Amino acid sequence: MKVAAKSMIAAVFCLFLSIAGFSQNLKMLGGGYAKSTFDVYYEGREIKEASVTSFKYLGEGYAKDAFRVYYCGHVIKDASVTSFTLLKDGYAKDAFNTYYRGKKQDPFDSNDHHGDHHHDAHHHGDNHHNDHHHDIHDRRDNHDGGYFKDRFDVYYNGRKLDDVMASTFKDLGDGYGKDAFNVYYRGEKVADAMASTFKVLGNGAAKDAFNKYYRGRKDDSFHMSSDMKHLGGGYYKDQFDVYYEGRKVKDANVRSFEYLGSGYAKDTFNVYYKGKKIPDATAFSFKVLEKGYAKDSFNSYYRGKKID
Repeated sequence: MKVAAKSMIAAVFCLFLSIAGFSQNLKMLGGGYAKSTFDVYYEGREIKEASVTSFKYLGEGYAKDAFRVYYCGHVIKDASVTSFTLLKDGYAKDAFNTYYRGKKQDPFDSNDHHGDHHHDAHHHGDNHHNDHHHDIHDRRDNHDGGYFKDRFDVYYNGRKLDDVMASTFKDLGDGYGKDAFNVYYRGEKVADAMASTFKVLGNGAAKDAFNKYYRGRKDDSFHMSSDMKHLGGGYYKDQFDVYYEGRKVKDANVRSFEYLGSGYAKDTFNVYYKGKKIPDATAFSFKVLEKGYAKDSFNSYYRGKKID
């Protein structure tokens, strides 16, 4: 009986080590890819065909192992591993084909095609109009919030906004903007918002003298108080409670609550993802990795869900 008991204890201990080992050995490869000792994952989903030992991330969603090429975790059929090369802007090629975002394209020389594409974009139609259009896009891409204005007009993500006063328009951040008379969220007018008193609070929340707003819509249920402290990632707390995007986080301990990053937070007793408790997660050993991945002493997680 003693021998059997010892054997059972040894088996349980080995199981514990294997589970803990999986969590500790999870390695981030970039672009949403990760691997443990035995498996490869893309955004928390196991890639069953992948060879762990030879798997590597190439960039822009592409990856390969000794036998296959992948895009966003899916096998690219018939792609040649040995000659596969990443180009740019979603393009890649091997000795036989060219690919765009993982899909095989009609046969062509990738470099010539890319050059022709840009050549056509700049010389097709009214040159002045196209130059102005591309200038807007180029500068908008480097501008936080998606807004851009010239002397006469205001744009959001390249789309011209109607009836906006460019001379008084300000990008407030977090998707909000305003001119002398109106407030906008992601390029759409916020109904009944008072521009003169409008203030952005962060993470989609805003207020004016009379109302509270969440992501551009009036929302009086959004909790807000003068002593509320912004923790980051949509989390706030006051003296008594913790909130995520204005909604109370159930059972959260205010005193020990802290934001970890990537939507994750914890207190002394529990771990949370976007305001919801993660079942069985171990708070004291919980660690945020990258691209939505996290781990504790026993498990690995992706966007708050345990990876089997």
